[in-house]
Amino acid sequence: MATATAAPAAAVSEPATTTEAAAAPAAHGEDYFKENEVNVLVVCAGGGTSGILANALNKLSKERGLKLSAAARAYGQDMDLIQDMDMVILAPQMESMKGNMQKLTDKYGVKLVTTTGRQYIALTNDGDMALDFVESNL
Repeated sequence: MATATAAPAAAVSEPATTTEAAAAPAAHGEDYFKENEVNVLVVCAGGGTSGILANALNKLSKERGLKLSAAARAYGQDMDLIQDMDMVILAPQMESMKGNMQKLTDKYGVKLVTTTGRQYIALTNDGDMALDFVESNL
């Protein structure tokens, strides 16, 4: 007697909010950033922790001649910058503001990505990991 098996369910794409996002394979590769300008805005509560991640990305970009530029802002500061960005990374302490930020990024067609606390710390300490994170979430 043959047994029917159900087809595997289609994978559902979830926003990158877990450590799996940082471990995901790069979507474009470093060469993508040598040929294409990518602008990232990192947003946190006061601008300090976002500055650490933005600086890590900018340092790596400069060292490798990439066209990746990162800016850091406190939530509510210079929100008009979002329209010129390709991606907004929301620091973990800003999770409660995700809905409001999603409305802004959706308005301008900008990708919004969140992180966990542990993941965010790892990204600030490892420029290659931070670059991979941006690549895998574009």
